Amino acid sequence: MASIYLGSVLGAVGHLANFGQLSEVGLSRALHRENMNIAKVALQQDSLALRLDLLGALKEDIRDHYANHTGQVDTLPLVSAQV
Repeated sequence: MASIYLGSVLGAVGHLANFGQLSEVGLSRALHRENMNIAKVALQQDSLALRLDLLGALKEDIRDHYANHTGQVDTLPLVSAQV
């Protein structure tokens, strides 16, 4: 009788250990999902920051080209008038 009781207790302890492992796997899965979501948001923010930096650089280049072009337009009539 005692051996049957001991066997059932050990079986229950084994099932509890399996339940503990299962809950640990579930918790790890949830934490992994959260970390992946955080990484996804960070990637989106980095991509947006890169786009904004590129737009700023493009805007400066366009502004410089415009300034050079208008400077050339102003100097051409002056050179022609002096000749």
